[in-house]
Amino acid sequence: MHSRHVVLDPERLGVAGLPLRELGLDDAGGPRSAYLLRPFLDLSPFESGPSDASAVECAFHQLADETAPRHSIQTHPAPSLRTLLITEAGLPAYDVRLAAELPYRLRTPRWQYLVELVAAAERPGVLPAERQLRLATLLNTIGLYGETARLFGSVADAGPGADPVTTTLRIRYAMAVHRTGHSADTATFNLRVLRDAAEDPGGEPHVRLGAAVTLLVWFAKGRARDVEQVRYWRGVAERLYPLLTPDDGLPDVLAASTFWRAVSYTRYLDGDFAGTAEELDLAEKYAHEFRPRDDVEWMLWSQNMHPLLETRAREAFDAGNLALAHERIVKLVELDPLHPKVHLHAGNIELAANRPESGLAAFRAAADLGAPWTSFAWFMVGHCLELLSDPRGAAQAHVLAVRADPANVDARRRIAALPGHLAGWAETSLTTITQRLREATGQTGAVA
Repeated sequence: MHSRHVVLDPERLGVAGLPLRELGLDDAGGPRSAYLLRPFLDLSPFESGPSDASAVECAFHQLADETAPRHSIQTHPAPSLRTLLITEAGLPAYDVRLAAELPYRLRTPRWQYLVELVAAAERPGVLPAERQLRLATLLNTIGLYGETARLFGSVADAGPGADPVTTTLRIRYAMAVHRTGHSADTATFNLRVLRDAAEDPGGEPHVRLGAAVTLLVWFAKGRARDVEQVRYWRGVAERLYPLLTPDDGLPDVLAASTFWRAVSYTRYLDGDFAGTAEELDLAEKYAHEFRPRDDVEWMLWSQNMHPLLETRAREAFDAGNLALAHERIVKLVELDPLHPKVHLHAGNIELAANRPESGLAAFRAAADLGAPWTSFAWFMVGHCLELLSDPRGAAQAHVLAVRADPANVDARRRIAALPGHLAGWAETSLTTITQRLREATGQTGAVA
């Protein structure tokens, strides 16, 4: 019995003679992730996908409709998202840093509209400040931080005392500069802009509160952790919070939810899990009090609820309540089932509960959904298969992790440690990579 493998050649597809640089999804197709995240590639209308992609829809809606209220978009992708998505799709035509670089034949009407607005923004005095701000918000939301940094440098020196729109545009600009430069200098500039906004005594309260909350979270997470700074910015935010009227709905009701989620970090960093839970209860209370009136507001609700449920699951997990953490992750999966990261969270909870079979299913779901978590998801599939005594399957999963991201050194190490004919290749490639890292950094010892 024979199976037949059908390959559609370029002529039958109607794209013969087109260079790879101009091929798009409708020409050659692509992986599932390319369709779920397509709004990032060409601003196609959001139909089905993760909450990250729905944020693009919200940002475009408020740019295209000048009468629409301007909402706070909480999703700003890592600079690597576009690169990982485009690499996975295998279509370099979408690898643009400026809107006008997308080939004309691949531009949706929405993308062409974006190109025209960018051209207008290049001419002083053509776009009103409010339109400039909405344009910068959309550019940042789709990861075109370089375009924002290029267009809006005129606000770089607009310090305290500027009007609310200019102040907010300056915040968008500073974020873009940091996301594109990612250095100590750009981080310092970004923090200075946020401080200027948060501490401006004449500033608009919502802008000040948003900046203070952003600073609080900045100093609460990662390498920048500074507990004293977290407490300081909590104090600033607490003095501004009474100016909100959540009962009036948007924007205050979601601002209240965001406020309580952010300030809970102070309790969390102190190890006060009961206090953390109390403040997150308030964050969740305000999230549920919000009553969306249309599709855009439902998307905004989901974009707020996603990080809230993530935080609530981590709070329960760190407090030792694995059952409650699992319950909250299940809610997150139900809320955002097409987001690969939520399945990674679910897999980690299953592993913590010593259920590698269930963890394997969750990590496979994440791998199927793809970018930007494809490589890590396959690595975790391999880890589960190792726990389940399937070294051959584990090696194959780790190979897929390397294929998705050749820089995944951990996957290469796992392959090298597993039995089979792939071990030699993995060991050799690790040696080569290690040597190059030594040369690049001027080190003489082993690279961890």
